[in-house]
Amino acid sequence: MDFLSRYLNMLEPELAARSISGFENLYKPIDYLLKTGGKRIRPALVYIGYHLFKDDYARATAAAKSVEWFHNFMLMHDDIMDKASQRRGAQTVHKRWNTTQAILSGDAMLIQAYSFLSVYERDIYNQLIPFFTQNAIEVCKGQQWDIDFEAAATVPLENYLEMIRLKTAISMGASIKIGAMVAEASAENQGVLYDFGTALGMAFQLRDDYLDLFGDADQVGKKTAGDVVENKKTALYISALQQADESQRKILTGWYAKRLPENSEKITAVKALFEALGAPGRVKAEIKRYTDQALRKLKGLKAPDKRVKEGLDSLVLELLNRKY
Repeated sequence: MDFLSRYLNMLEPELAARSISGFENLYKPIDYLLKTGGKRIRPALVYIGYHLFKDDYARATAAAKSVEWFHNFMLMHDDIMDKASQRRGAQTVHKRWNTTQAILSGDAMLIQAYSFLSVYERDIYNQLIPFFTQNAIEVCKGQQWDIDFEAAATVPLENYLEMIRLKTAISMGASIKIGAMVAEASAENQGVLYDFGTALGMAFQLRDDYLDLFGDADQVGKKTAGDVVENKKTALYISALQQADESQRKILTGWYAKRLPENSEKITAVKALFEALGAPGRVKAEIKRYTDQALRKLKGLKAPDKRVKEGLDSLVLELLNRKY
């Protein structure tokens, strides 16, 4: 993703937690998680949202850091809830340290995420804080819905799509809009970018759903089939269940009624059912639908920097076809 490199090269040196002497135990887990990498799509979108309207995109660094720290705070706590052992090819924080430490360090990340925004002028800051807060609440709603779905017998596709919109997609919409807000872009352009980023986020999450089972573990950076192991009712599962006959439905729901950590027989059986029922193809079609929607939204953007806009077009297509 060469288009992103200019922004990420500016961001990476700024991400260190800068441990305070005497509080290394609080900040070491933060540094550790940030140094495991990640795609950094959200902070890159902050820079892009700014650079579409103004050239001095270094000014968006504080907002980009805020978004990335908040995202990693959510991941740190999400891994605890999911009892995940790996994140980005490394041990999760609660496994390397302990659950208590992961909760506390995550809390510190959330607080610091807000603090980063204080560098901006009062007018901009007063717009950023309510918007950032509302987005954070919506993400928590999505996370709660995700947890609720684990215990539900069935999940309608429209409910699942709304859950990922809240949990993942709107944070990408918010990221690019925050960049535009710092650049003092028009309300119309901010709205277009939010809608674009949200559609992109939908395609992004559905692609993650697909790659979790049909991706390469070495490229994805975590063990594949984690969603199957955790009985998560993703788009693949819901799509398969909708097409299943009574016998197939019984088999599929039977596997998802069991807690079988990293059970290869379960993973093989579920994957075969998904393929037999055409779920991968339908999920790919949904990914394309949201990608097309994102590209259509971009056409309505009135931004002065056409080169950045063209780069954003290319980025959308790269994300659609990514292998990790």
